[in-house]
Amino acid sequence: AKTLFPYTTLSDLRHLPVIEGMLGLEINSRENKVTLTPRLPEQWDSLNVQNIRIDSRFIGFHFSRETKTGAGQATNVNLIYEFSKSPGKPVKMDFMPSYAPGTLVKKISLDGQPVAFTTFKTTQSLTIYATFDLRSPSRLLVETEPGISALPVVSDPRPGERAEGLRILSTRLAGNHYMVEVEGKGGTSGMLEICSPGQPVTEAGNARFTDQSGTIFRFDVDFEQSEKKYTIKTITFSFR
Repeated sequence: AKTLFPYTTLSDLRHLPVIEGMLGLEINSRENKVTLTPRLPEQWDSLNVQNIRIDSRFIGFHFSRETKTGAGQATNVNLIYEFSKSPGKPVKMDFMPSYAPGTLVKKISLDGQPVAFTTFKTTQSLTIYATFDLRSPSRLLVETEPGISALPVVSDPRPGERAEGLRILSTRLAGNHYMVEVEGKGGTSGMLEICSPGQPVTEAGNARFTDQSGTIFRFDVDFEQSEKKYTIKTITFSFR
């Protein structure tokens, strides 16, 4: 599980870009509203966020991912957000999480009651928008069929060195094809990781499948020597 540090004031949050970028947290005390637009890495199975302050009240949530696969049926992934709340008047919540492209949201419920929602799709992600009043500790359940995504490449250069490994330039989903544009130094190889909970991904154009860990599939990408220092390739995966 990933646990973010406990925050108690809005001034504390402004000094932590991870909150603005990963959680998209905005607090509007005048409107008694908290906006969350989380964009969490697809390989994260859990996350704890504590002590978000709005006036004298505190809220938080625990995120978890539950995968269910039935015989002859599509894989379903339940995304669970268990909200905590200190005593006091209800807090208006604007909730806009983003998920991997190709994700299908089937249902959203709060403590077992359906919640109306809207979806926004691009070639790079799917975002849902739902609003609700957080009156007490509650459980928000988002039922999905999962999509597909390339995991960020983490390089570890030595001090003074430039990171020259494989880089992901762009990703997009077009029909039943997921395309990842990568760049690498000529004459080298790099590893690309694809998260695909819905179905196995073991074949790709311009890449070689090497191994699998759960829902993560790894591929080697070769960059041929050329007159240019860096080579760009598009890796294509079949999806659904």
